[in-house]
Amino acid sequence: MDGFVLKLKNYGADVEGTLERFLGDVDLYKKCLDDFLEDQTMCKLKEAVEAGDTHTAFLHSHALKGVAGNLGLTPLYERLIEEVEPLRTENAEDMMRLYLEVEKEYERLRQEVL
Repeated sequence: MDGFVLKLKNYGADVEGTLERFLGDVDLYKKCLDDFLEDQTMCKLKEAVEAGDTHTAFLHSHALKGVAGNLGLTPLYERLIEEVEPLRTENAEDMMRLYLEVEKEYERLRQEVL
């Protein structure tokens, strides 16, 4: 088994479902994951949360949720769902706490997969 695939499985990713969407192309999966991890959306989300901007935080967390879902990054996707739903209604009550949970999961992904 490819080391990349094994790392993703150990992380908790839905590798089989994602590879089905990617027509079995592991190299494409790697490229898309690399692009996701290099993207600045997570930094922009942090800036929005720190500024108390629920609308912009919603846009960034919603975008991250979509990509995480398409990449089968289930643990991160689940944290993002928890963050997106309150932000959808501009509820800032737990915005920082939820962001910190997303950030922690994002860093765990980076540590386990890179």
